[in-house]
Amino acid sequence: MYVSDLQQVWLVRLPLASERSRSGDLGYTLSEPGGGVEVGRLEVDSSLAGLAYRTQKTQLTIDAGTAWIPMVDGIERVGVMEVSSPAPGAHGMYRALASLAILLVVSKAGHSDLLVERERSRPMTLQAELLWAFLPPRTVGTRRATSAAVLEPAYEVGIPERLTDDATILLAEWHPPTPVRLHV
Repeated sequence: MYVSDLQQVWLVRLPLASERSRSGDLGYTLSEPGGGVEVGRLEVDSSLAGLAYRTQKTQLTIDAGTAWIPMVDGIERVGVMEVSSPAPGAHGMYRALASLAILLVVSKAGHSDLLVERERSRPMTLQAELLWAFLPPRTVGTRRATSAAVLEPAYEVGIPERLTDDATILLAEWHPPTPVRLHV
């Protein structure tokens, strides 16, 4: 299973239980971007796994031996699951497994730092930690519309005393083409 990093640039592999020592160490480290071969990371923009993540549709390798199945919690994209099967067409039943797996990952996220550690590629400032802790969900939506947000810079964000060239503020508003009627 791979989860998206905070900036949605990388899909980072969750370690297997056998890869973690008793102290909770992952058993390997990820190199910095541009620092050589990254172990357990795939780019969202240039990999088949990233395509499954971006489109929320299962992607098969050319030989159909491996499938990348999107893992979605409600409407929020969390990551992808890699499934290898020698039987053609067997990947369909693994969608249910991916749904169950994401339920387990999300439900255990409040009891472990593993997901938070994997979503981050570097330490956060105290201000960023506090801001991220109180933000609403980054993805909201209905059957007709979905809205997603990112916060940049993700690791050094804070409330500036004054706005500089480094700060960008984007406010967006959408009005449906037809009036929305609420029935109470």
